[in-house]
Amino acid sequence: LDQFMFDEYYTVLDSTPEFRSKIRRLGELVERRAQIVYLIAILLLYTESEFINIMKIRAEDIHIFRSPTSYPNIAYSAIKYKKDKFRRGNIIAICKLVNKKLKEYPALAKIIIYSSSIITT
Repeated sequence: LDQFMFDEYYTVLDSTPEFRSKIRRLGELVERRAQIVYLIAILLLYTESEFINIMKIRAEDIHIFRSPTSYPNIAYSAIKYKKDKFRRGNIIAICKLVNKKLKEYPALAKIIIYSSSIITT
């Protein structure tokens, strides 16, 4: 492993020894010198040092880039779908949406799907 992208920083700050304890082990990647990019849109300044400590980030390795988080080429959406007897309505809806978006946007476009289930993705 030579690079790792990390999103949803709050899962680190929400973790405790009893809840999501393994998430704090991600700091071991830092100790192994893996390149890690943290995508953090809303990290509050007063929680920044706590995050850095939990993730075991060395001060000399920190490079912070701050910019507006509103980009016209990024869209978030939620869709409603009909449930079916096989409980696969969500997968069918996602496949239809992805096919529609791939036709709508050029080949270089990227589509990211967030799901609460690995089976769905």
